[in-house]
Amino acid sequence: MKIPVVLIGGPVVAYARELKQILDADIIIPDHAEVGNAVGAVVGKGIKRIEILIKNAYSKDKKRLVLLFSPQGREIFGSYPEALEYAETLGRKLIMEYMTEAGLDKEQVQIEINKKDISLSEAGTIPIETKLVFVGVGIPKV
Repeated sequence: MKIPVVLIGGPVVAYARELKQILDADIIIPDHAEVGNAVGAVVGKGIKRIEILIKNAYSKDKKRLVLLFSPQGREIFGSYPEALEYAETLGRKLIMEYMTEAGLDKEQVQIEINKKDISLSEAGTIPIETKLVFVGVGIPKV
């Protein structure tokens, strides 16, 4: 291999010698490699991504429905604006719950929302589908 292989994690010392015999590569074990995964786990808790989908649909009796799909399951709403408002609140709430459980300070969490609509026309009509992606980034207490 033309690139170095860097090993991290508790057991890397146990199999580094055998790996050097199998791979023709520069095998690197950095200082403190045994805690590399632990550090990654702590830092990784500072990011959370949630997707929520809103779809306009019709029931069997041709009644208009607005369906919302989230990590909590499916919900039905009477109007698109109602579903959109609920989705924005729910997405922020789920991100903050995750960050709080991970031990992050609410004041250090930033939430970005990306909204993509699919519409049949561009005349300002209600979209047939909206996908909301919430990405929360927090700075872990170290």
